[in-house]
Amino acid sequence: MVRGTRPNELTLDIARHGLEIMLAAEETSLTGQAVELKTSFTPAKFDKAVRDGALIHG
Repeated sequence: MVRGTRPNELTLDIARHGLEIMLAAEETSLTGQAVELKTSFTPAKFDKAVRDGALIHG
């Protein structure tokens, strides 16, 4: 669970890229061939001043 008032810095582009990686890993394991990734994303810029209190797992 994420708590706080900061806006979410993770985007759909990051999620799409992660999904592409997982699907490519599956295809690679089945075919033995490398799979070129086609998606990209701009990395999130996290506020370095915010530390351990930002994410609370519960």
